[in-house]
Amino acid sequence: PMATKGNRIWSGAKLGSCSTSTSTSTSTCSSRAGVRFVSFCGFQRQRRCYRGCGGGGGQTDRFRAQAQGRREDSLASDMTRTFDTLQNPAVYNVRYSGALEEFVLTSILAYECGCSMKVMSIEDNGCKEYVGLVWMTLERVPSAHGKRKRWSETDAVDHLFAERWKGFVQLICNAYFSKRMVWYPLDRLQLEMSISCGKSDPPELIAERARLIFTTLKTVAKLF
Repeated sequence: PMATKGNRIWSGAKLGSCSTSTSTSTSTCSSRAGVRFVSFCGFQRQRRCYRGCGGGGGQTDRFRAQAQGRREDSLASDMTRTFDTLQNPAVYNVRYSGALEEFVLTSILAYECGCSMKVMSIEDNGCKEYVGLVWMTLERVPSAHGKRKRWSETDAVDHLFAERWKGFVQLICNAYFSKRMVWYPLDRLQLEMSISCGKSDPPELIAERARLIFTTLKTVAKLF
């Protein structure tokens, strides 16, 4: 069965089946384990199903809070896992580019589900910083290029983090959308980091963060 609340869709359809609501011109299809395809008036978006994501109109606030907590724990676990793979691709026998894409996709899903740095328990071993950079990048994608919908009114990143990295992220986003650049001079990024953070990291770390942001942009707003 399916129930609609505003523009959210809750479906109890089993994997491998489809359910359609004619009153809202929307449909939900599940084609393989763990993945749900939600179509809004013909626009299809892929979302992974996490236990506790769905619910009906008769849920209590307590049950919804528990479901939200299970979803956030699951997403936090996935982001930690994919970040560890990103930092140790040889250990997991994967390419760095593939590990980076998987981490970005997991972080995008968490952003869309309304997760935030304030409530999620993400290990502070660099993972939180990388997740925050992806989320700040998503917030700077223009609507004309497919800005992602976020199901929450809570800010994704906290104020201090945003103040520290907004210049760094904005430089790369401007270069990508205004000048169609897929790279950015490292010396300018180092200078920006020195101004906003009071110090600058080695070039290889700067380049890794820049690649993370460019990969996020190419994933959600591919220009060429």
